[in-house]
Amino acid sequence: QAAARDIGTEVIENIARLARESIEALPATNKEPALPYLNADHDFHMALVDAVGNSRWSKIVSNLRDESRVNGAYRHLEDNQGLQHSAQEHIGIAQAIRDRDPEKAATLMLKHLEYARPHGYPPAN
Repeated sequence: QAAARDIGTEVIENIARLARESIEALPATNKEPALPYLNADHDFHMALVDAVGNSRWSKIVSNLRDESRVNGAYRHLEDNQGLQHSAQEHIGIAQAIRDRDPEKAATLMLKHLEYARPHGYPPAN
């Protein structure tokens, strides 16, 4: 939706900046804390959600992301270079938004969110 809307150059440039910052925040090794990256990741995703202009939706997504972090939902990414892949995907998403290509942005975001999901989650019934 951010790619399809007239969100303005300043918002687009902020999204691109946050994508770059997520790469800069990556831990150098698996032994370093991932918290700086997780904070940058949160900022990137919330900038996308906020660009849509629905404050209620922004609050819901922010709360869900916080709950996911508290419950360790992203811990699996630290063990398999998942953080690096995730951060690189931010660049592509930001570029699709800059290009005003909603189909590409949606495709990249769906892939990005699927990759972040732990294997086997949600559990099969």
